[in-house]
Amino acid sequence: MTVLQIIQEVQRRLRLPVSQSLTDAHSQLLLSFINTVQRDFMQEDVVWDECKVYDSFNTVAGLATYTLTISGAEIDAIRHLQIENYAPIGKFSDDDFREYKRSNTGQGQPLVFRIYSRSGGDIIIELCPAPDKAYSVSCELLKKPPRLTGQNETPLLDSDTVIAGVLMLASGEQEGKEPDSFQAKLSLQGDTQGESNWGDAEAV
Repeated sequence: MTVLQIIQEVQRRLRLPVSQSLTDAHSQLLLSFINTVQRDFMQEDVVWDECKVYDSFNTVAGLATYTLTISGAEIDAIRHLQIENYAPIGKFSDDDFREYKRSNTGQGQPLVFRIYSRSGGDIIIELCPAPDKAYSVSCELLKKPPRLTGQNETPLLDSDTVIAGVLMLASGEQEGKEPDSFQAKLSLQGDTQGESNWGDAEAV
């Protein structure tokens, strides 16, 4: 189903006037709900192969911070960082990273990282120890699905799940049939698509 068809189906179920385009305020509200379902709710609970990006970057001796970027997309999570065949680089919270950094002030092979900041759709990470030479770091990233804007676009998420999520948001996320239906449908989406080539890692 297209975006407009989903909006029209939600409006029918809510017994509301059916929009013929995305020009009215109510269709725009429902469009924002569709994006919330696919870009936020789905990303919190489900990992899709379509959203995985595999990349690598080279470190520079003495430089601890690096910007990870996906051309034309926003990074939602870092699932894995690894130098060649060594153990994965561990992800630490800010507090744990600072404590670790106090005890590892020299340079060497990076063993841990933290999310230093976000810049637009990019993520800046900090490595510790700071690299003592150039290393090739492989990474598995998750990108956010593209924001839907056109009435003829089709969500990545299946229509039934999107409709259930939009109905849940339209009803104010109250307990009841719509939230239960949405969570049940969403939980089925990741059963066969959540595996990582390296194994699951905590999302940012």
